[in-house]
Amino acid sequence: MKPDSTSLPLSNENVQSAPQPVTRRPSCYTFHVPPMSGPRRLGSALSVALAGLAVLAAPDIVERFVSLDWRIGNIRPWLHGLQVVLGGAALLCWAVRPRIDAAWGRAFPTRRQVLFVLLAVLGSTAASLALAEMALRLLHFPFRARVLTSGDAMARFDPDTGWSYVPNYAVVRGGVFGSRPAGYFFDRFGTRVRAPGVQHDPARPSVLLVGCSFTLGEAVPYEETFAGQLEARPDFPLQVVNGGVIGFSTGQSFQMMKRLLEQFPVQAVVYTFIPQHPDRDAIWDRRLYHPDERFLGTTPLFALRRDGALYLKEPAVRFEHLTRFQLGACFRIAWFRKGPLPGLALTRALVLAMRDYAESRGARFYLVDWAQGPSAAPESPFTGLNLRLIDTRHQQPPGWNTWYVPLDSHPDRRAHGHVASLLAARLFE
Repeated sequence: MKPDSTSLPLSNENVQSAPQPVTRRPSCYTFHVPPMSGPRRLGSALSVALAGLAVLAAPDIVERFVSLDWRIGNIRPWLHGLQVVLGGAALLCWAVRPRIDAAWGRAFPTRRQVLFVLLAVLGSTAASLALAEMALRLLHFPFRARVLTSGDAMARFDPDTGWSYVPNYAVVRGGVFGSRPAGYFFDRFGTRVRAPGVQHDPARPSVLLVGCSFTLGEAVPYEETFAGQLEARPDFPLQVVNGGVIGFSTGQSFQMMKRLLEQFPVQAVVYTFIPQHPDRDAIWDRRLYHPDERFLGTTPLFALRRDGALYLKEPAVRFEHLTRFQLGACFRIAWFRKGPLPGLALTRALVLAMRDYAESRGARFYLVDWAQGPSAAPESPFTGLNLRLIDTRHQQPPGWNTWYVPLDSHPDRRAHGHVASLLAARLFE
């Protein structure tokens, strides 16, 4: 009788251990990135994106956001050409989209590789921009000016207007390159007067002149400016207060007008407009137009709300307190030199605000549109507005477009005399 196998004694030799499953603890330093699966549609996406850009590049659409009249010319033909290029690229991407998808799959088989390349591109771009900014700051580019211009040497920073003339200041400038010396003398209000020590009477009825260097009378003696020629007329009954400042915009003239209206019993306000004022009205940092010049401060920048209301967007600040990325300034300088021409809506709104403010204080408002030389538009931008407009395009004397100071862009004694005659005929009609 064979012994029962269940009665055999147990021993290590007779017992075999069953294989046990091996469990491994997952590592916290590894993760699984799934491969790029599913249909790749990069070619289709590129085609749709390019087609959308072609539609958005339509001149009628672009014109809703930015003027098509640029300093390099009208860009409507360029936009049509861009539409053709984008449309052709969209058709090409659609035709070869399988090849684009296949090439994308070979180049980036996993999402991890796509993420890595994206981060590498972003990081290198940021590092390049930072190095370029550092280099521009070390080179003091694009703003290299360290010396004030001769006009700013007479002025000081003004929190309302950006800059204004130092009260009771006196200096004689000019006398080089064939020009005659001209004296610049100011009273306690910072307005130009005919001689040192002369003061305007704050109680005398006055006509207030505001504007830029054309109003001040840059490069000509005071008696040859239209302010001086008005004042010298024996039958002129009002005191002439010349509040013109070199480089002023329409907004700065508005601020100066409000200040001087509080100082004098003004019967009439005369604002002198020149073609450069819309450019000045559209910019806060004047160095973007003149990077080689040093200014005392920024200009007060006005803007229009969507409903057309005028408001002060940026007050004037000292340039010592102004921080700006130099790289961004380079792009903005290029944009202002080659980009869209400024619109006239803001300048018109400022002029109407000047008129309303002056008339609310009992003063009549006059606008002299000083159109002289090739930069003048064929028609005044203020035609049709309810203004007392003195347009120098009318009644032009022979040689009007050549009446400039020699080797200078400012009008001479004859041009000032013509404007003085036009004003004298209109102020009391």
